[in-house]
Amino acid sequence: MWITVIITGVRMMLSEIIAAFHGIANKIIPNSVPGLDIPLLFPNYPNSVILGFLTSLIAGLLGMMVLGLLNYPVVVFPALIPTFFTGAVTAIFGNAHGGRRGAIIGSFVNGLILIFGQALLLPMIGTYAPIMRILSETDYSFYGPILGWILKLFGGM
Repeated sequence: MWITVIITGVRMMLSEIIAAFHGIANKIIPNSVPGLDIPLLFPNYPNSVILGFLTSLIAGLLGMMVLGLLNYPVVVFPALIPTFFTGAVTAIFGNAHGGRRGAIIGSFVNGLILIFGQALLLPMIGTYAPIMRILSETDYSFYGPILGWILKLFGGM
């Protein structure tokens, strides 16, 4: 049910925004084509969306358990919005390039990056939990710790 609500909301929002921005863009740049975000694909690949979200969530929960067993600071719960959106995207592209196996592996790796990346960022930004909900996208969780370690090498942190 909630997937249907999200997909319907995305369709409604995109149908309104595309028309509005396309009209403005055509006045500024004639014959322009609107660039759209990845949720535009969600209605066309509902199975990948659900598979990706669930696989990414399971990976995040398993990552939480591993962090707990290692006595490492644990991010309380995987952020559901990034887990949903990035898990769905990795499943869509994984399915396109590697079938069901690609969708599962891609989404699982995405979930691990989200949870372990956030955990590695905690010592760099403190344990202020609400900020991790904002900074929990896969790109930030992957590149954030790398950038933090580079800055630490040069004395920036």
